[in-house]
Amino acid sequence: RDGFMIIKNEFEARRASEQLRDQIKGGLIKAQKTFDGEVVFVRVDALLHHRQKLLTYLKNKKMSSLENAAKDLNMSRPLIKVIAEFLKEDGELVEKRKGLYQIIAGYE
Repeated sequence: RDGFMIIKNEFEARRASEQLRDQIKGGLIKAQKTFDGEVVFVRVDALLHHRQKLLTYLKNKKMSSLENAAKDLNMSRPLIKVIAEFLKEDGELVEKRKGLYQIIAGYE
């Protein structure tokens, strides 16, 4: 529905990667393994749509938990987590503590 999925089981993640291989290679879907061992898949269009909302929110808040961002942005906590993981990978966010995010200077 929101254009993403989180898979915790390694076997299932590999199977999903195989099924989505063409879309991943075509740049329609991004995949990433998190520190928690989960594999996250997101449609690039959904990522682009939601990333700016989270970045703008964090510019104003300076730092926020997943729960507060989800509530304030009226988005699901898992969706916020997925977007934050990709923003971390791109060097735009830092996770200060588990689930507590801050925008990196220069992206403000």
